[in-house]
Amino acid sequence: MTTTAHDIAATIHHKHGVTFDFAAEAVETYIAQVEDVDGRDIDREEILDDDAEFIITVFASAQRAGDFGIRQLDDVADAADAVDVAQATLDQAMADRDRAIRHALAHGARVTDVVAAAGVTRARIDQIRQGRR
Repeated sequence: MTTTAHDIAATIHHKHGVTFDFAAEAVETYIAQVEDVDGRDIDREEILDDDAEFIITVFASAQRAGDFGIRQLDDVADAADAVDVAQATLDQAMADRDRAIRHALAHGARVTDVVAAAGVTRARIDQIRQGRR
């Protein structure tokens, strides 16, 4: 029996929780390696069941070993950096808002007007006025 590279990628995608595109790229990489080692061409539309089983098994082993996760660590680091930047920006914006609220109240603005302008509750305005986060 035979199968296709597409079907192998779909199997890996569903079984191992990776994107289909990632699975397809891995399947192509493993097919190319088998071709190089065995010195034969593999038709992507008629892959022998033994070759398909080998590719799926090798993928599972590589995933368990963490070989694929290395690529995604850069994405994790980039996302963590973006969170840090966003958090710092948010913290600064909140401090600016709180300062503006205290300033408006000190100059006689009505609490109801400050609530409307700031988009927060009266209780939050009271917390800000008292210096509580």
